[in-house]
Formats: sequence, structure tokens, C-alpha cells
Amino acid sequence: MGKELEQIGLLSKFAYLLHYVGQYRKAEKLYKCLLKIDRETWGENHPEVAIGYSNMGSVYEEQGEYEKAKGLYEKSLRIRERVLGEGHPDTARSYSNLAGVYEKQGEYEKAKELYEKSLRIRERVLGEGHPDTARSYSNLAGVYEKQGEYEKAKELYEKSLRICERVLGEGHPDTASSYHNLGLVYAAQREYEKAEELFEKSLRVHERILGENHPCTATSYSCLASVYRKQGKYVKAEELHQKSLRIRERALGENHPDTASSYNNLALVYKEQGEYAKAQELYEKSLRISEKMLGENHPETAISYNNLAVLYKNQSEYKDATTYYLRAYKIFKLKLGLLHSYTQFTYKNMEISYYKWKPEGNFEQWLEEKMKEED
Repeated sequence: MGKELEQIGLLSKFAYLLHYVGQYRKAEKLYKCLLKIDRETWGENHPEVAIGYSNMGSVYEEQGEYEKAKGLYEKSLRIRERVLGEGHPDTARSYSNLAGVYEKQGEYEKAKELYEKSLRIRERVLGEGHPDTARSYSNLAGVYEKQGEYEKAKELYEKSLRICERVLGEGHPDTASSYHNLGLVYAAQREYEKAEELFEKSLRVHERILGENHPCTATSYSCLASVYRKQGKYVKAEELHQKSLRIRERALGENHPDTASSYNNLALVYKEQGEYAKAQELYEKSLRISEKMLGENHPETAISYNNLAVLYKNQSEYKDATTYYLRAYKIFKLKLGLLHSYTQFTYKNMEISYYKWKPEGNFEQWLEEKMKEED
């Protein structure tokens, strides 16, 4: 039995390594085998089986299969709550994992509730200076960022970064993630030089630790490229977005939400240079993936609708622009609320496009009728 457990331990380490380097399909196969062994060895209600469900959930989440991931995370959580109790660090990890899926599905309030639950446990049991607590600060900040509450997000990201630098060092992947996350907030606030510096720091760590072909490295290329685009450095932006896209297509597949994001980002570069045909093809490709993988009411899908609307507006095709702005507006209103900048900008652009399309029309009346149709 001892030798068998040693072999299982080696298999588990190898599966984790495959997962870590982005070989998700290979990791998935090994995790399935290990989960089967754990269930046969320990029974359904054992912490080792909870780990197995969590590992499987994680690998599905990385591949954009969020419903499968959610089901497995929920199984893991139920075991941990029953066997370890609600106040255990492993249970906190399950709350955090489940929250991450809700966040990616655009269910921000559900995600926030679970992240806060996880954070309370970690602060109480592990302390404020623990790397897992830092991760909780960062996770919660991510929800605030997506909801447009940038100052709250920045405060929590900075708290997380201070812990990571002190405990893990500047060259650790978690510290790189903190640089990256803080860069996102600065980019959203149009402080591009600060964002660029942080993205470059994150990229250097990812390239050194994970290699140039890892999905996390692809994300660093993408974010740095977006900052270049916003500064009008289109050649640099296109080169890095292409690099990010190649990695994601190869590592994640053409139907992954992150790959959709790359199509969208590359389209933005073409759109801003007036290459509308190229941009439209990529926007539509991104939209098809978002609708299929995330659903028609996800904020990322709304962003795709909004981007197509802008493209039509720039080409004076105001009727089509108004239609796509309306689709985006309905989702932003539902998921982010009326006060979010995305909702307000979409509303204003939709109104402008409407009057270009129907100069004698009544926008408020038209919008009210369209919103009632949805109800």
C-alpha cells in the first residue's frame, strides 16, 4: 500500500506540473484517473476526494468550461463543509474557487459574497500577512474593478502586492499577478505609463518562470499590447496581440473566452487604424465564442456587441449601430447597473446613433418600448 501511495503521489505531482505549464487536456486525464483512485480508496466524503474534485474543477475552469467547473467545485465544497467545517482554510479555498467561476460568468454579486466569506476565514485563521489572504484581497479587488469601483480595487490590489513582495519576493508568479492586476486598474483610469511599467514587470516574471508559451504569459502580452494601443503605438500593439493570440489558440483552443478576447483586442487595433473589414471579421468571431461559451447575457458578450456598434457607427451605418448598442445596454444595465461607466457610455452612444438614424424620432419613447419588449 505504501508503494502504491508513493506512485499516486508522483502522478499527482506530474498532473499538477502539467496543469501549471498550461497542458490542460493532459492534466485533465491524469486528474480524472487520480480522482477515481481516491474515491475507491477513501470513499466519497474524504478531504482527498475534495481535492480531486477541486483539481478537476480548476482544469475545466482554465479551459472555459465554467458549468462543469462549478459542479465540481460545489462537490468539493460540500465535502469540506461537512468534514472540515466552514471555518477551515481548505473550505475557504472552495468558497474562493466557486466565486471565481461566478465572476467569470458575470455573476459579480454572488462572486463578491463568496470571496468575502473566504477572506474572513483566511484573515482569522491564517492572518493578514499570509499569501492566501493576499490572494483573497486580490480576488475581491477583481470584482470591484469589473464593477468600475477602481479606488476600492486599487486599495485591495496594493494590499495584496505588499504581502506578496514581502513574503514571496518580486520574482514569484503570485507577485507577478499582483503587478498585472494593479496595472489593470491604472489602465482603466488612463494612467498608461504606470500601467505599462507594471505589465512589463509582470511579463518579465511570467516569461522567466512559465515560459513564452504559457497562457499567463499570453495575458501579459495582451495587457501590455492594450496599453500600447491606447497610446497610439499600433505596430507594437498588433505584434503583441498576435503573439498572445497564437499562444491562446494553441494552448486553449479557438473557442476559449480568452481566445475570444484576443480576437477582440486585435480587432480594436485594426478598427483604430481604419481597417474596418479586418476588424469586423474578428469582432464577429469573438462574439460567436462569447455567445456560445459565456451566454448572451454576459458582460463580455455585451462588450462584443458594443464593439460592433462602434464599428457600424464609424461607418455611418447608424441603424445597425443602434441595434448593437441596445443589446449591449440591456446586458450592462442588468449585470453592472445604471451607474456603471459602461452602461452610461453605451446609453449615450446609442442615443447619438438613434438620432443619426431617425432624426425626427423620440429616443426615450423608442428605448422604453424596446425595454418592455424584453420584459
